[in-house]
Parts: sequence; structure tokens; C-alpha cells
Amino acid sequence: MDLQRPEKIILAFLGSVLIVLQMCIVSAFVGCWPSWRFIAGRWVEKVTTYQGLSEVLPIPIAPLEIYYIYRNERGEKIKHGPYKSFYPNWNVDYEGFYRYGKQDGTATEWNIKGQKTGESFYRMGQGIGWAVYMDGRLEYENVEIWENGSRVGGKKYDIRGWELTFNCGSR
Repeated sequence: MDLQRPEKIILAFLGSVLIVLQMCIVSAFVGCWPSWRFIAGRWVEKVTTYQGLSEVLPIPIAPLEIYYIYRNERGEKIKHGPYKSFYPNWNVDYEGFYRYGKQDGTATEWNIKGQKTGESFYRMGQGIGWAVYMDGRLEYENVEIWENGSRVGGKKYDIRGWELTFNCGSR
């Protein structure tokens, strides 16, 4: 079939439109389009990054990270809200929470088999404790207890059980 120049241009244009349409459908299906939510007092945008099949063939096969951001007055991306990272088998690797760019609350780590291996505890970016798990069971935990901006005690767990300490009169 011998096509004239205008017909070739029209076919090339229609092919481009078809490719763009396919990209839009795939993006909507896998959640690549911006999705805005209100989390912990701020409007944030969901960000999803993907792990590729290989560097040569970057076909997305699994999510790498899912988190939420907002932009500050300088245009910098600030994490705010839930954060998850994944292993290539789709099991969760790490899960935590960010508030105004700082980790806040409990951050949990798992191994590739899905067993919990550790926890870290944060209070507005400051580490206040940690826990170690073996075969999914708590082995050791050490956490500071805070009240009204002051450390008032701590809790620990080891093979002997739980221990609570209080800083009486240090306020």
C-alpha cells in the first residue's frame, strides 16, 4: 500500500494519540495520577514509585514506595502522612508516618517473608525508642515516655518481662 504524505502524517498522529490514550488508561489504573488527601491537618499529594523488571527493561512490576508530600514555600517536597516501602514480592519492608517532614509515631520493619523484625519510635523526628523482634516475637524494647514536652519515664521489655521507670520530681 503506497500512502501519500498527508495520509502518513494522519496515521502517525493517530498512532501518537493511541499511545497517549493507552498511557492515560494505564496511569489511571495503577494510580500514577495525583491524588490529593487531607492528612494530619494538611492537603497532601500521594506519590507512588515502582520497581522495574530490570534496568534494561523498566516495566513496573511492584510498588517501591508509597508516601504523601506537600511543597513548602521554597517548592521543596516535604513528606507528610503514611509511608510504605516494599520488597519485590509486594511484602511490606518498612512502614511509618511523617509529620511536616519528620518521622512521628511507630515505624515498623519486616523481613522479606513478612515477619516483623523491628520497630523504631519517634516523636516529631526525635528517636525515643526501639524494639527488636525475632521470628516475629518481641525480644527487647526500650521506649521513653513523654508528657507535655518532658521525658517522665521509660518502659523496657526483655527476657525477664516489662519494667517501668518514672522520673519523679524532675519536671
